[in-house]
Amino acid sequence: MGVISQLEVRDIVMYKEIIATSIKDEDAGAELELRYFLERAKEQKTAAIIDAFLKHGGQTEREAKDIQGIFVDTAAELNKQ
Repeated sequence: MGVISQLEVRDIVMYKEIIATSIKDEDAGAELELRYFLERAKEQKTAAIIDAFLKHGGQTEREAKDIQGIFVDTAAELNKQ
């Protein structure tokens, strides 16, 4: 939880909304994820978050099995920067 607390509140809200939507409807969750990332892709910080997220297994089978682990790894990498 310590690493997760380093994320910005808006990042946590974004991830929670994506996960909650994905639980109800996987396709709607994927669409929401894409909308969030495209909307925030113009921000340099968001680009770093997206790069780290993808590097640690986002948009792969790992995301389906270990989303919390991806967030932990992503946050840890971003804290090193």
